[in-house]
Amino acid sequence: SQDQIASDIAEDILSSLPELIEAENVSTKESIDSLTIVLLQETGRFNRLLSTIRSSLRDLQRAIKGLVVMSLELEGLFSALINNRVPVMWARVSYPSLKPLQSWVTDLHNRVAFFRKWATEGPPVSFWLSG
Repeated sequence: SQDQIASDIAEDILSSLPELIEAENVSTKESIDSLTIVLLQETGRFNRLLSTIRSSLRDLQRAIKGLVVMSLELEGLFSALINNRVPVMWARVSYPSLKPLQSWVTDLHNRVAFFRKWATEGPPVSFWLSG
């Protein structure tokens, strides 16, 4: 059934969702340069996105089980998962992307890994600039 499909997709995403990015040790340095500010801003944005994804998927799983009321936002999330689209509630706090859901999730993992490595090992040697 669609309930089971959505629940399985939610569980797959939740089980592989990265933890929040710890960047507090970066902000304790005495001098904060412009790249550190970028890192802190981006890790804040990604942490907000990861928190939104995690809480909304947990709420959806509870709604599918009948433990909470299925709100309009949760219905939109349910529909997006079934149709392999990025849910509106995630897109509101995310980076712009036209990718389907599974490709977007893979891209999210790569972006989080990039910022986590930057926060722990220092800035990369080079940066890709879009355009």
